[in-house]
Amino acid sequence: MPARSTLTTDAANRVATAYRSTLSSLRLAGYAVAGVATLTSGSPAAANPISLASTMDGESFISEDAATGGFGQINRGDGTLGGTTSQTDGDIDAWYLLSDFNNPNASPAGSQIDMFPREADFIVGDIAFDQSSVTGSGVETVQITGIDLSEFWSSDPNRVNSVGGSPATLITDISDRALGLVWFDLQGSLTFGGLDAGDTVTFTDGLLTSIDLDITAQFNIDTSGFGGPGLTAWDGSFSIVGDQISYQILDTENLGFFASTIEADITGTVNSVGTYLIPEPASLALLAAGLGACLIRRRR
Repeated sequence: MPARSTLTTDAANRVATAYRSTLSSLRLAGYAVAGVATLTSGSPAAANPISLASTMDGESFISEDAATGGFGQINRGDGTLGGTTSQTDGDIDAWYLLSDFNNPNASPAGSQIDMFPREADFIVGDIAFDQSSVTGSGVETVQITGIDLSEFWSSDPNRVNSVGGSPATLITDISDRALGLVWFDLQGSLTFGGLDAGDTVTFTDGLLTSIDLDITAQFNIDTSGFGGPGLTAWDGSFSIVGDQISYQILDTENLGFFASTIEADITGTVNSVGTYLIPEPASLALLAAGLGACLIRRRR
């Protein structure tokens, strides 16, 4: 009997220590592990981010028909990831003659570069919502309160630096350095519109089951460098429906001497949908109950 009492006491001590450690972690960080978010007991953290990391369709592409006459496509290269060591880091998934779009052996159209340095494994960014409005029970739809797409595209200081084959200085899903090379070292950007009340996330018993997001997108180039009208925006959209993510541009703009059509068809599946979980607050109550049972046994 004494041996049994000692074992029970040791077990209770281990559980108590684990419980205190767990509560401390929960209070400090909301305890997010491997994309699974957990509510703190009674006080959910507001604006907890949901990763938009996605597995993209390898057929996804960006093209332009007049000034550059070419395209880039995720699966055109050999799958080598891009880097920041040299301009030739990564595979060659761009820029190919648009007339060879359906040709697996497409001919180069200008600079041979890595347009999609992460290949099909996009990070994209994240969205935020007010976690305090989610109970973790039943079907709940709440508004998206913030969005960060800086991993999808960010401005690279080397975008317009062609001296000595300068490499990219940062890695994003779509390489700004590559866009600069394609567009003759012209300044440009990818920009996005704001959120509205229709942009939401839906949870079913705490599990993320749908993202519904639709914002405007613009593909911008300062065309004054080759006699164009200046900053020109090709319009499109960035959306997520359920777990399907999509960046779409299909627009024609007059550049003075000619019309230019930019098309982007980049689609994939958001990894967090169906995996991001907010458990019911009752889960911590169960943990506390387990601790209580161990302590009662210890007293006995």
